[in-house]
Amino acid sequence: MPKKIIQILFALFLAWRSYELMTSLVMWGYGFWEGLIYAALLSLFLTGVSAFLVFALPVERLLPNAYYHIHQASRLKRMGGMMKVEAFRTFLLLTFWRNKARQRTFFNGTSSGLNSFERETRKSEFGHLIPGVFLFIFSLYLLSHGRFYMALHLSIINLFFNFYPVLLQRIHRERITRIALVLKSRSSRNG
Repeated sequence: MPKKIIQILFALFLAWRSYELMTSLVMWGYGFWEGLIYAALLSLFLTGVSAFLVFALPVERLLPNAYYHIHQASRLKRMGGMMKVEAFRTFLLLTFWRNKARQRTFFNGTSSGLNSFERETRKSEFGHLIPGVFLFIFSLYLLSHGRFYMALHLSIINLFFNFYPVLLQRIHRERITRIALVLKSRSSRNG
């Protein structure tokens, strides 16, 4: 229980820092590189808020199961192909997720691990979706206040920090669904 309280406190701290940073971004103009760094920080802070809440609480359940269900798999595959999501996935596996033990915490490679993996994709997607939507709205707000470059920086950072991870988790769930169907048909034939 104390771990969850600490995670919630970290989320609150990052929310406060995010608010301070957003206020600063609206009030002051920044150069290109400064703006890019502040945009990355804001995205990290907001994603951190969401991530700590996902670690502490089952907040991914705030969205209905229908949201997490993949309705148009072929459209998702096409979009993933056009946006080179597989290259993004490879980048993650070579950098942030290169540790095999860490990868196994997300998916252990067993058929029973599919349910756990599916749950983890929901948590991860929620952890990127909420800050992604928030940053998109904040980018529009900055744009309406004449902060064109800051809005552009935020949009670019948001694309890589949040949109790509959401798309990747949806692709993972589509694959999980296909694998589960194959396993189910095999077990019904053998049973």
